[in-house]
Amino acid sequence: MSHERKTTAARLAAAAGIAAAMFIGDPCGATLQITAPSLPAPPIQIFEREAVHFWRLENGLRVVMKEDHSVPVVAVNIVIRAGTRGETTHNNGISHFMEHMMFRAARAGGQDSLSGPIEAVGGVVNGGTLRDFTHYIAVTASQDFGLALDALAKALLNPRFDPAAVVAERLVLLREAQQVADQPSVAAWDMAFKLAYQGHPYALPIAGDRTSLASIDAPALAAFHRQWYVPGNASVVIVGDISPITARAEVARAFSGWTAQVADAGTPSVPQAPPLAGPLERLVSRDLPYAALLMGFRAASIYQLREVCATDLLLTLLGEGYTSRLKRALVDTRLANEVTANFLTQELPGLFGIQATCSPERTQEVRRAIERETAHLREEAVSSEDLLRAKQRLAHDFVFANETFEDQASTLGFYEAISTYEFALTYLDQVRSITPAEVQAAARAYLDPAHAVWVVIAPPARETGAPGPSANRPGTSAVPDPNVRQRAPGRVTVR
Repeated sequence: MSHERKTTAARLAAAAGIAAAMFIGDPCGATLQITAPSLPAPPIQIFEREAVHFWRLENGLRVVMKEDHSVPVVAVNIVIRAGTRGETTHNNGISHFMEHMMFRAARAGGQDSLSGPIEAVGGVVNGGTLRDFTHYIAVTASQDFGLALDALAKALLNPRFDPAAVVAERLVLLREAQQVADQPSVAAWDMAFKLAYQGHPYALPIAGDRTSLASIDAPALAAFHRQWYVPGNASVVIVGDISPITARAEVARAFSGWTAQVADAGTPSVPQAPPLAGPLERLVSRDLPYAALLMGFRAASIYQLREVCATDLLLTLLGEGYTSRLKRALVDTRLANEVTANFLTQELPGLFGIQATCSPERTQEVRRAIERETAHLREEAVSSEDLLRAKQRLAHDFVFANETFEDQASTLGFYEAISTYEFALTYLDQVRSITPAEVQAAARAYLDPAHAVWVVIAPPARETGAPGPSANRPGTSAVPDPNVRQRAPGRVTVR
Protein backbone atom coordinates (compact mmCIF):
# COMPACT_ATOMS: atom_id res chain seq x y z
CA MET A 1 0.00 0.00 0.00
CA SER A 2 1.85 3.03 -1.19
CA HIS A 3 1.20 6.14 -3.13
CA GLU A 4 2.96 8.82 -5.08
CA ARG A 5 1.61 11.19 -7.66
CA LYS A 6 2.84 12.88 -10.74
CA THR A 7 2.72 16.72 -11.34
CA THR A 8 0.36 17.78 -8.60
CA ALA A 9 -2.45 17.66 -11.09
CA ALA A 10 -2.75 14.04 -11.54
CA ARG A 11 -0.60 13.24 -8.65
CA LEU A 12 -1.68 10.78 -6.09
CA ALA A 13 -1.56 7.39 -7.71
CA ALA A 14 0.50 5.33 -5.60
CA ALA A 15 4.11 4.99 -4.45
CA ALA A 16 7.48 4.66 -4.38
CA GLY A 17 10.37 6.23 -6.41
CA ILE A 18 9.89 2.93 -5.12
CA ALA A 19 10.18 3.62 -5.89
CA ALA A 20 6.82 3.89 -6.18
CA ALA A 21 3.36 4.47 -7.18
CA MET A 22 3.74 8.05 -8.07
CA PHE A 23 1.41 10.80 -7.13
CA ILE A 24 0.69 12.09 -10.53
CA GLY A 25 0.54 15.71 -11.45
CA ASP A 26 0.39 18.55 -8.89
CA PRO A 27 -2.82 17.40 -7.27
CA CYS A 28 -3.99 20.63 -6.28
CA GLY A 29 -5.33 23.94 -6.41
CA ALA A 30 -7.97 26.27 -5.49
CA THR A 31 -9.97 27.71 -8.24
CA LEU A 32 -9.94 26.36 -11.72
CA GLN A 33 -10.67 28.21 -14.89
CA ILE A 34 -11.01 26.36 -18.16
CA THR A 35 -10.62 28.98 -20.83
CA ALA A 36 -11.04 28.97 -24.54
CA PRO A 37 -8.67 31.32 -26.35
CA SER A 38 -11.55 33.54 -27.45
CA LEU A 39 -14.20 33.02 -24.77
CA PRO A 40 -13.11 32.78 -21.12
CA ALA A 41 -15.34 30.68 -18.88
CA PRO A 42 -16.04 31.62 -15.27
CA PRO A 43 -13.77 29.91 -12.73
CA ILE A 44 -14.91 26.60 -11.29
CA GLN A 45 -14.34 26.43 -7.55
CA ILE A 46 -12.78 23.21 -6.25
CA PHE A 47 -11.32 24.32 -2.92
CA GLU A 48 -13.38 27.37 -1.98
CA ARG A 49 -11.52 29.08 0.83
CA GLU A 50 -14.70 29.62 2.84
CA ALA A 51 -15.41 25.86 2.77
CA VAL A 52 -11.97 24.91 4.12
CA HIS A 53 -11.45 25.07 7.89
CA PHE A 54 -8.29 24.64 9.92
CA TRP A 55 -7.63 24.16 13.63
CA ARG A 56 -5.04 22.61 15.90
CA LEU A 57 -5.56 20.48 18.99
CA GLU A 58 -3.66 21.28 22.18
CA ASN A 59 -1.41 18.27 21.55
CA GLY A 60 -0.20 19.84 18.28
CA LEU A 61 -2.30 17.75 15.85
CA ARG A 62 -3.29 19.81 12.80
CA VAL A 63 -6.80 19.37 11.35
CA VAL A 64 -7.90 20.48 7.88
CA MET A 65 -11.51 20.11 6.79
CA LYS A 66 -13.46 20.84 3.62
CA GLU A 67 -17.23 20.85 4.09
CA ASP A 68 -19.29 19.49 1.17
CA HIS A 69 -22.81 18.13 1.54
CA SER A 70 -23.32 17.15 -2.10
CA VAL A 71 -23.27 13.42 -1.27
CA PRO A 72 -23.53 11.64 2.13
CA VAL A 73 -19.89 10.52 2.20
CA VAL A 74 -16.82 11.53 4.20
CA ALA A 75 -13.12 10.88 3.43
CA VAL A 76 -10.56 11.00 6.25
CA ASN A 77 -6.86 11.16 5.40
CA ILE A 78 -4.25 11.05 8.17
CA VAL A 79 -0.73 12.01 7.14
CA ILE A 80 2.34 11.21 9.22
CA ARG A 81 5.49 13.08 8.22
CA ALA A 82 7.57 9.92 8.18
CA GLY A 83 8.98 8.50 4.96
CA THR A 84 12.32 7.47 3.53
CA ARG A 85 13.68 10.97 4.18
CA GLY A 86 13.92 9.98 7.85
CA GLU A 87 15.53 6.59 7.20
CA THR A 88 19.08 5.33 6.96
CA THR A 89 20.68 2.56 4.93
CA HIS A 90 20.29 0.35 8.02
CA ASN A 91 16.51 0.75 8.47
CA ASN A 92 15.58 1.64 4.88
CA GLY A 93 12.01 0.54 4.19
CA ILE A 94 10.81 0.90 7.78
CA SER A 95 8.23 3.60 6.93
CA HIS A 96 6.62 1.27 4.40
CA PHE A 97 6.99 -1.63 6.86
CA MET A 98 5.11 0.43 9.47
CA GLU A 99 2.32 1.13 7.03
CA HIS A 100 1.91 -2.59 6.37
CA MET A 101 1.83 -3.42 10.08
CA MET A 102 -1.14 -1.10 10.55
CA PHE A 103 -3.12 -3.41 8.27
CA ARG A 104 -1.59 -6.70 9.43
CA ALA A 105 -4.28 -7.75 11.91
CA ALA A 106 -6.99 -7.70 9.27
CA ARG A 107 -5.12 -10.10 6.99
CA ALA A 108 -4.39 -12.33 9.96
CA GLY A 109 -8.08 -12.53 10.79
CA GLY A 110 -7.89 -10.20 13.76
CA GLN A 111 -10.98 -8.27 14.82
CA ASP A 112 -9.12 -5.39 16.42
CA SER A 113 -7.73 -3.95 13.19
CA LEU A 114 -7.72 -0.85 11.03
CA SER A 115 -9.54 -2.39 8.07
CA GLY A 116 -12.10 -4.57 9.83
CA PRO A 117 -14.49 -2.02 11.39
CA ILE A 118 -14.43 0.27 8.36
CA GLU A 119 -15.02 -2.49 5.81
CA ALA A 120 -17.76 -3.96 7.99
CA VAL A 121 -19.93 -0.88 7.31
CA GLY A 122 -19.10 -0.80 3.59
CA GLY A 123 -16.26 1.69 3.81
CA VAL A 124 -12.83 1.45 2.23
CA VAL A 125 -9.41 2.12 3.70
CA ASN A 126 -5.97 2.32 2.14
CA GLY A 127 -2.50 3.63 2.84
CA GLY A 128 0.63 4.78 1.08
CA THR A 129 4.29 5.59 1.69
CA LEU A 130 6.41 8.20 -0.04
CA ARG A 131 9.75 9.80 0.58
CA ASP A 132 8.29 12.61 2.69
CA PHE A 133 5.34 11.00 4.46
CA THR A 134 3.03 8.05 5.05
CA HIS A 135 -0.75 8.38 4.91
CA TYR A 136 -3.85 6.37 5.84
CA ILE A 137 -7.15 7.20 4.16
CA ALA A 138 -10.68 5.92 4.83
CA VAL A 139 -13.95 6.65 3.02
CA THR A 140 -17.32 5.90 4.63
CA ALA A 141 -20.92 7.02 4.66
CA SER A 142 -21.11 10.25 6.65
CA GLN A 143 -23.04 8.51 9.44
CA ASP A 144 -19.97 6.30 10.04
CA PHE A 145 -17.47 9.15 10.28
CA GLY A 146 -16.92 8.61 14.02
CA LEU A 147 -16.38 4.89 13.52
CA ALA A 148 -13.74 5.53 10.86
CA LEU A 149 -11.93 8.02 13.10
CA ASP A 150 -11.95 5.54 15.97
CA ALA A 151 -10.51 2.75 13.81
CA LEU A 152 -7.76 5.03 12.47
CA ALA A 153 -6.93 6.40 15.91
CA LYS A 154 -6.79 2.97 17.52
CA ALA A 155 -4.44 1.60 14.87
CA LEU A 156 -2.14 4.61 14.69
CA LEU A 157 -1.89 5.33 18.41
CA ASN A 158 -1.68 1.78 19.74
CA PRO A 159 -0.24 -0.55 17.08
CA ARG A 160 0.76 -4.12 17.85
CA PHE A 161 4.18 -5.37 16.80
CA ASP A 162 3.95 -9.07 17.47
CA PRO A 163 7.32 -10.63 16.51
CA ALA A 164 5.68 -13.45 14.55
CA ALA A 165 3.52 -10.97 12.63
CA VAL A 166 6.60 -8.86 11.85
CA VAL A 167 8.39 -11.89 10.41
CA ALA A 168 5.36 -12.82 8.30
CA GLU A 169 4.95 -9.27 6.99
CA ARG A 170 8.63 -9.06 6.10
CA LEU A 171 8.07 -11.86 3.58
CA VAL A 172 5.25 -9.83 1.99
CA LEU A 173 7.51 -6.79 1.76
CA LEU A 174 10.35 -8.78 0.22
CA ARG A 175 7.98 -10.09 -2.46
CA GLU A 176 6.80 -6.56 -3.17
CA ALA A 177 10.37 -5.28 -3.43
CA GLN A 178 11.14 -8.02 -5.94
CA GLN A 179 8.04 -7.21 -7.98
CA VAL A 180 9.14 -3.59 -8.10
CA ALA A 181 12.67 -4.58 -9.15
CA ASP A 182 11.25 -6.67 -11.99
CA GLN A 183 9.67 -3.60 -13.63
CA PRO A 184 12.32 -1.87 -15.79
CA SER A 185 10.60 1.53 -15.69
CA VAL A 186 10.46 1.37 -11.90
CA ALA A 187 14.04 0.16 -11.62
CA ALA A 188 15.21 3.03 -13.83
CA TRP A 189 13.42 5.59 -11.68
CA ASP A 190 14.85 4.12 -8.49
CA MET A 191 18.37 4.18 -9.92
CA ALA A 192 17.91 7.78 -11.05
CA PHE A 193 17.07 8.79 -7.48
CA LYS A 194 20.11 6.94 -6.24
CA LEU A 195 22.38 8.77 -8.68
CA ALA A 196 20.78 12.19 -8.17
CA TYR A 197 20.73 12.11 -4.34
CA GLN A 198 23.89 10.23 -3.41
CA GLY A 199 24.38 10.09 0.35
CA HIS A 200 20.98 11.71 1.03
CA PRO A 201 17.84 9.88 2.31
CA TYR A 202 15.99 10.66 -0.94
CA ALA A 203 18.40 8.24 -2.61
CA LEU A 204 16.92 5.34 -0.66
CA PRO A 205 14.20 3.19 -2.26
CA ILE A 206 10.84 3.43 -0.52
CA ALA A 207 10.49 -0.35 -0.58
CA GLY A 208 13.87 -0.97 1.07
CA ASP A 209 16.02 -3.92 0.07
CA ARG A 210 16.73 -7.41 1.35
CA THR A 211 19.49 -6.33 3.71
CA SER A 212 17.67 -3.42 5.33
CA LEU A 213 14.33 -5.24 5.62
CA ALA A 214 16.07 -8.16 7.33
CA SER A 215 17.33 -5.81 10.07
CA ILE A 216 13.87 -4.44 10.94
CA ASP A 217 12.29 -6.25 13.88
CA ALA A 218 9.50 -5.56 16.38
CA PRO A 219 11.65 -3.37 18.72
CA ALA A 220 12.86 -1.32 15.74
CA LEU A 221 9.28 -0.72 14.60
CA ALA A 222 8.20 0.24 18.12
CA ALA A 223 11.07 2.73 18.41
CA PHE A 224 10.28 4.21 14.99
CA HIS A 225 6.64 4.59 16.01
CA ARG A 226 7.55 6.39 19.24
CA GLN A 227 9.74 8.84 17.35
CA TRP A 228 7.56 9.68 14.36
CA TYR A 229 3.93 8.78 15.15
CA VAL A 230 3.30 11.74 17.45
CA PRO A 231 0.56 14.39 17.17
CA GLY A 232 2.91 17.25 16.35
CA ASN A 233 4.11 15.28 13.33
CA ALA A 234 0.66 14.50 11.90
CA SER A 235 -2.38 16.07 10.27
CA VAL A 236 -5.98 14.88 9.95
CA VAL A 237 -7.66 15.90 6.68
CA ILE A 238 -11.44 15.57 6.33
CA VAL A 239 -13.53 16.16 3.21
CA GLY A 240 -17.25 15.60 2.86
CA ASP A 241 -20.70 15.62 4.36
CA ILE A 242 -20.06 16.79 7.90
CA SER A 243 -20.22 20.09 9.74
CA PRO A 244 -17.17 21.76 11.28
CA ILE A 245 -18.80 21.59 14.71
CA THR A 246 -19.29 17.82 14.48
CA ALA A 247 -15.83 17.29 13.01
CA ARG A 248 -14.18 19.27 15.82
CA ALA A 249 -15.96 17.27 18.49
CA GLU A 250 -15.24 13.89 16.90
CA VAL A 251 -11.56 14.60 16.21
CA ALA A 252 -11.06 15.87 19.77
CA ARG A 253 -12.74 12.76 21.14
CA ALA A 254 -10.65 10.38 19.04
CA PHE A 255 -7.25 12.10 19.19
CA SER A 256 -7.02 14.51 22.14
CA GLY A 257 -5.49 11.74 24.27
CA TRP A 258 -2.65 11.31 21.77
CA THR A 259 0.57 12.50 23.34
CA ALA A 260 4.24 12.19 22.52
CA GLN A 261 5.70 9.12 24.20
CA VAL A 262 9.32 10.28 24.27
CA ALA A 263 10.72 13.60 25.38
CA ASP A 264 12.53 14.37 22.14
CA ALA A 265 9.80 13.16 19.79
CA GLY A 266 9.18 15.13 16.63
CA THR A 267 10.50 15.52 13.14
CA PRO A 268 14.29 15.43 12.99
CA SER A 269 15.73 17.88 10.49
CA VAL A 270 16.72 16.40 7.14
CA PRO A 271 19.77 17.94 5.47
CA GLN A 272 19.55 19.53 2.07
CA ALA A 273 20.82 17.29 -0.71
CA PRO A 274 24.27 18.30 -1.97
CA PRO A 275 24.45 19.87 -5.44
CA LEU A 276 24.18 17.37 -8.28
CA ALA A 277 27.53 17.11 -10.01
CA GLY A 278 26.68 15.68 -13.38
CA PRO A 279 26.14 14.33 -15.80
CA LEU A 280 25.94 10.92 -14.16
CA GLU A 281 25.18 7.84 -16.25
CA ARG A 282 24.33 4.21 -15.60
CA LEU A 283 23.84 1.29 -17.95
CA VAL A 284 22.21 -1.85 -16.60
CA SER A 285 22.09 -5.09 -18.56
CA ARG A 286 18.85 -7.01 -18.37
CA ASP A 287 17.28 -9.63 -20.59
CA LEU A 288 14.59 -7.46 -22.23
CA PRO A 289 13.15 -7.18 -25.75
CA TYR A 290 13.49 -3.38 -25.53
CA ALA A 291 15.47 -0.63 -23.79
CA ALA A 292 14.15 1.58 -20.97
CA LEU A 293 15.69 5.04 -20.63
CA LEU A 294 15.33 7.76 -18.03
CA MET A 295 16.76 11.29 -17.98
CA GLY A 296 16.40 12.98 -14.59
CA PHE A 297 16.98 16.51 -13.30
CA ARG A 298 16.81 18.02 -9.82
CA ALA A 299 13.96 20.53 -9.84
CA ALA A 300 12.06 22.84 -7.46
CA SER A 301 10.98 22.18 -3.87
CA ILE A 302 7.56 22.92 -2.36
CA TYR A 303 8.93 26.18 -0.95
CA GLN A 304 9.55 27.54 -4.46
CA LEU A 305 5.94 28.22 -5.37
CA ARG A 306 6.36 29.95 -8.72
CA GLU A 307 9.08 27.54 -9.82
CA VAL A 308 6.89 24.52 -8.97
CA CYS A 309 4.05 25.91 -11.08
CA ALA A 310 6.38 26.73 -13.97
CA THR A 311 7.91 23.25 -13.77
CA ASP A 312 4.49 21.62 -13.83
CA LEU A 313 3.81 23.56 -17.03
CA LEU A 314 7.15 22.36 -18.44
CA LEU A 315 6.04 18.82 -17.65
CA THR A 316 2.73 19.41 -19.41
CA LEU A 317 4.36 20.91 -22.49
CA LEU A 318 6.85 18.05 -22.75
CA GLY A 319 4.90 14.97 -21.83
CA GLU A 320 1.15 15.38 -21.31
CA GLY A 321 -1.32 14.48 -24.02
CA TYR A 322 -1.26 13.46 -27.67
CA THR A 323 0.19 16.78 -28.83
CA SER A 324 3.02 17.01 -26.28
CA ARG A 325 6.46 17.81 -27.60
CA LEU A 326 8.02 14.52 -26.58
CA LYS A 327 5.23 12.48 -28.14
CA ARG A 328 5.58 14.33 -31.42
CA ALA A 329 9.37 14.02 -31.41
CA LEU A 330 9.64 10.41 -30.23
CA VAL A 331 6.42 8.41 -30.63
CA ASP A 332 4.97 10.00 -33.77
CA THR A 333 8.34 9.58 -35.52
CA ARG A 334 8.56 5.95 -34.29
CA LEU A 335 11.85 6.58 -32.51
CA ALA A 336 10.29 5.36 -29.24
CA ASN A 337 7.41 3.12 -28.33
CA GLU A 338 6.24 5.38 -25.51
CA VAL A 339 7.41 8.38 -23.52
CA THR A 340 6.29 9.87 -20.19
CA ALA A 341 7.37 12.75 -17.99
CA ASN A 342 7.08 12.92 -14.21
CA PHE A 343 7.67 15.52 -11.55
CA LEU A 344 6.57 14.95 -7.96
CA THR A 345 6.70 18.06 -5.79
CA GLN A 346 8.53 17.21 -2.57
CA GLU A 347 9.61 19.11 0.52
CA LEU A 348 13.17 19.16 -0.78
CA PRO A 349 14.01 19.59 -4.47
CA GLY A 350 12.31 16.76 -6.35
CA LEU A 351 13.29 14.84 -9.46
CA PHE A 352 11.96 15.76 -12.90
CA GLY A 353 12.14 12.63 -15.04
CA ILE A 354 11.61 11.80 -18.71
CA GLN A 355 11.22 8.08 -19.48
CA ALA A 356 11.04 6.28 -22.81
CA THR A 357 11.11 2.77 -24.19
CA CYS A 358 12.57 1.94 -27.58
CA SER A 359 14.45 -0.71 -29.52
CA PRO A 360 17.94 -1.14 -27.96
CA GLU A 361 19.81 0.11 -31.01
CA ARG A 362 17.95 3.45 -30.95
CA THR A 363 18.80 4.63 -27.44
CA GLN A 364 21.26 7.27 -28.63
CA GLU A 365 18.77 8.67 -31.14
CA VAL A 366 16.13 8.85 -28.41
CA ARG A 367 18.58 10.53 -26.07
CA ARG A 368 19.46 13.17 -28.66
CA ALA A 369 15.78 13.82 -29.36
CA ILE A 370 15.04 14.33 -25.65
CA GLU A 371 18.03 16.66 -25.36
CA ARG A 372 16.80 18.65 -28.37
CA GLU A 373 13.33 19.13 -26.90
CA THR A 374 14.64 20.26 -23.53
CA ALA A 375 17.11 22.58 -25.28
CA HIS A 376 14.27 24.24 -27.20
CA LEU A 377 12.55 25.10 -23.92
CA ARG A 378 15.77 26.52 -22.50
CA GLU A 379 16.63 28.57 -25.59
CA GLU A 380 13.23 29.72 -26.86
CA ALA A 381 10.36 31.23 -24.91
CA VAL A 382 7.18 29.19 -25.27
CA SER A 383 4.48 30.95 -27.30
CA SER A 384 1.46 32.41 -25.53
CA GLU A 385 -0.78 29.98 -27.41
CA ASP A 386 1.22 26.92 -26.39
CA LEU A 387 1.35 28.11 -22.79
CA LEU A 388 -2.41 28.68 -22.74
CA ARG A 389 -2.99 25.13 -23.99
CA ALA A 390 -0.64 23.78 -21.32
CA LYS A 391 -2.52 25.68 -18.62
CA GLN A 392 -5.82 24.32 -19.92
CA ARG A 393 -4.42 20.78 -19.90
CA LEU A 394 -3.13 21.20 -16.35
CA ALA A 395 -6.50 22.57 -15.28
CA HIS A 396 -8.33 19.61 -16.82
CA ASP A 397 -5.96 17.21 -15.08
CA PHE A 398 -6.67 18.99 -11.83
CA VAL A 399 -10.42 18.55 -12.23
CA PHE A 400 -10.09 14.86 -13.00
CA ALA A 401 -7.68 14.39 -10.08
CA ASN A 402 -10.21 15.87 -7.65
CA GLU A 403 -13.47 14.27 -8.71
CA THR A 404 -14.18 12.53 -5.41
CA PHE A 405 -13.93 13.38 -1.73
CA GLU A 406 -11.15 10.82 -1.47
CA ASP A 407 -9.24 12.63 -4.24
CA GLN A 408 -9.68 15.98 -2.52
CA ALA A 409 -8.59 14.61 0.86
CA SER A 410 -5.52 13.16 -0.84
CA THR A 411 -4.73 16.51 -2.46
CA LEU A 412 -5.06 18.52 0.76
CA GLY A 413 -3.17 15.84 2.69
CA PHE A 414 -0.36 15.77 0.13
CA TYR A 415 0.39 19.45 0.63
CA GLU A 416 -0.20 19.30 4.38
CA ALA A 417 2.46 16.61 4.62
CA ILE A 418 5.18 18.50 2.77
CA SER A 419 4.23 22.08 3.66
CA THR A 420 0.67 23.30 4.25
CA TYR A 421 -2.76 22.70 2.75
CA GLU A 422 -2.73 26.40 1.78
CA PHE A 423 -0.66 25.48 -1.27
CA ALA A 424 -3.68 23.62 -2.65
CA LEU A 425 -5.92 26.68 -2.29
CA THR A 426 -3.82 28.87 -4.56
CA TYR A 427 -2.08 26.38 -6.87
CA LEU A 428 -4.11 26.87 -10.04
CA ASP A 429 -4.43 30.62 -9.54
CA GLN A 430 -0.64 30.68 -9.54
CA VAL A 431 -0.47 28.43 -12.60
CA ARG A 432 -2.76 30.76 -14.54
CA SER A 433 -0.47 33.69 -13.85
CA ILE A 434 2.81 32.03 -14.92
CA THR A 435 4.47 33.84 -17.84
CA PRO A 436 6.46 32.46 -20.78
CA ALA A 437 9.57 34.04 -19.25
CA GLU A 438 9.06 32.08 -16.02
CA VAL A 439 8.66 28.81 -17.93
CA GLN A 440 11.88 29.48 -19.83
CA ALA A 441 13.67 30.41 -16.59
CA ALA A 442 12.58 27.12 -15.03
CA ALA A 443 13.81 25.21 -18.09
CA ARG A 444 17.19 26.92 -17.85
CA ALA A 445 17.43 26.34 -14.10
CA TYR A 446 16.35 22.69 -14.03
CA LEU A 447 16.62 21.05 -17.48
CA ASP A 448 20.38 21.45 -17.72
CA PRO A 449 22.10 18.41 -19.30
CA ALA A 450 25.27 19.27 -17.38
CA HIS A 451 23.39 18.38 -14.19
CA ALA A 452 21.36 15.41 -15.35
CA VAL A 453 21.31 11.69 -14.60
CA TRP A 454 20.89 9.12 -17.37
CA VAL A 455 19.81 5.53 -16.77
CA VAL A 456 19.55 2.92 -19.54
CA ILE A 457 18.29 -0.63 -18.95
CA ALA A 458 18.86 -2.73 -22.04
CA PRO A 459 19.67 -6.27 -23.22
CA PRO A 460 23.35 -7.13 -22.77
CA ALA A 461 23.91 -8.43 -26.29
CA ARG A 462 22.84 -5.22 -28.01
CA GLU A 463 24.85 -2.08 -28.61
CA THR A 464 23.10 0.80 -26.83
CA GLY A 465 25.73 3.48 -27.21
CA ALA A 466 25.46 4.33 -23.53
CA PRO A 467 28.30 4.01 -21.01
CA GLY A 468 28.39 1.14 -18.58
CA PRO A 469 29.32 1.24 -14.89
CA SER A 470 33.01 0.97 -15.74
CA ALA A 471 32.96 3.61 -18.44
CA ASN A 472 35.23 6.57 -17.92
CA ARG A 473 34.26 9.63 -19.87
CA PRO A 474 35.28 13.23 -19.23
CA GLY A 475 32.64 14.85 -17.03
CA THR A 476 30.87 11.57 -16.40
CA SER A 477 30.77 9.67 -13.16
CA ALA A 478 29.28 6.20 -12.92
CA VAL A 479 28.32 4.76 -9.56
CA PRO A 480 28.14 0.97 -9.22
CA ASP A 481 24.91 -0.47 -7.87
CA PRO A 482 25.40 -3.86 -6.19
CA ASN A 483 21.66 -4.30 -5.64
CA VAL A 484 20.54 -3.57 -9.16
CA ARG A 485 19.17 -7.07 -9.74
CA GLN A 486 17.26 -7.24 -6.48
CA ARG A 487 15.30 -4.13 -6.36
CA ALA A 488 14.51 -1.50 -8.33
CA PRO A 489 10.03 4.54 -9.43
CA GLY A 490 8.50 7.21 -10.85
CA ARG A 491 5.08 6.19 -11.51
CA VAL A 492 5.02 2.99 -9.57
CA THR A 493 3.09 1.27 -6.87
CA VAL A 494 4.15 -0.89 -4.01
CA ARG A 495 1.23 -2.46 -2.21
